[in-house]
Amino acid sequence: SSVWFKCRSVRSQLHHPQVDSWTVAAMLSRHAIRGGLVAASMRRQFSSSPIVTTLSDKIQALAKKKAPQLTSLRKEKGDKVIGEVTVGMAIGGARGVKCMVSETSLLDPMEGIRYRGRTLEECNAQLPKAPGGAVGLPEASMWLLLTDEVPP
Repeated sequence: SSVWFKCRSVRSQLHHPQVDSWTVAAMLSRHAIRGGLVAASMRRQFSSSPIVTTLSDKIQALAKKKAPQLTSLRKEKGDKVIGEVTVGMAIGGARGVKCMVSETSLLDPMEGIRYRGRTLEECNAQLPKAPGGAVGLPEASMWLLLTDEVPP
């Protein structure tokens, strides 16, 4: 590749009396960085699996559906104060502080965590498991959190 030829020409300058090792290192790193940028800008030469494409399509559809709701909420309630937060609350892990919009999970101090409205036990019962497994697969949990659906 062109980076190889450039590096080779830089190495040939090592024995030149006016080129010190720092200059050569800078020249080599410049060529290496340029080569890395070229490699990073190349198009992918492979495709994703069908399940990843399906998941991506579902997420895009959900984003299109939710965007107007979030825009409306920000427009109507954007300047409304939610509550007061103390330093102690922040240091204590922000327990009880209402400060984030999220639909994926809810931590109730009495019931524990809920994922998309389901308890951990309900998730384990509903999510697909590995053969012989008793716990839902991590990939299935991710699908549930991203789409609010139990995966096929």
